[in-house]
Amino acid sequence: MKLIDALILSASLGFCVEINPLIGTWKVVSWTDTPDKGKPYFPFGANPTGEFVFAPEGHFSAQVLASPVGSLPAALPPKGFDDLIVAGVTAPHLAYYGTYTADLADGTFNYELDGSNAPVYVLSDVSRRLRFDGDKLILTGQAIRSDGNTWSFERILVRESAYTSQNQLLQRLRYLAVNLSKYD
Repeated sequence: MKLIDALILSASLGFCVEINPLIGTWKVVSWTDTPDKGKPYFPFGANPTGEFVFAPEGHFSAQVLASPVGSLPAALPPKGFDDLIVAGVTAPHLAYYGTYTADLADGTFNYELDGSNAPVYVLSDVSRRLRFDGDKLILTGQAIRSDGNTWSFERILVRESAYTSQNQLLQRLRYLAVNLSKYD
C-alpha cells in the first residue's frame, strides 16, 4: 500500500467515526431493572461501576460490577481469590462482548453477543432503545423473564472518551508516516 492510499483511508475512517457518537468508551453510572408491578431493582447496587467500549468497525465489549461488598484485606488470603469470594469481598460482575449495529435516527441499538461470563447471554441477539442526553448514553428495553413477568431496564452511561477525527487523525497520520514511508 502506498503512503498516499494509507492517508486517504485514514482520513475516511476518521470521517466515519465522527458521524457516530456511540463510538468510544462509556462509564456505567446506573443499572436498573424494574418488574412491571414492582419497585426498581439494582442488581449491581446503587453505585455500579464498569464500562462499555464501542469500536468504529462494529465491535464492542461491556463490563459492569458492584463496588466491593466488604473491606479488602491487608494481604491476599492463603487461598487467594477463592477466599475473597467466600468472605463476601468480591462483587457481582457481568461481562460480554460481540458486535453491534445502531440506527441513531430511529433510536435503536442491536447487538449480537459472542461471549459472556453469563452463559445464557452467549450467541444471543439483543435489541435496545438508545438516546443521548448530553454526554450520557441511555439504553432502555424490556424482557420477559422466566417467571413470566415483564421487566423494564435502563442503563445509564457517561462518556469517558471518544474516538473522533479531531483527536485520532493526527495520531493515525503520524503512525502511517513513520511506519509506511519505509515501504514506498
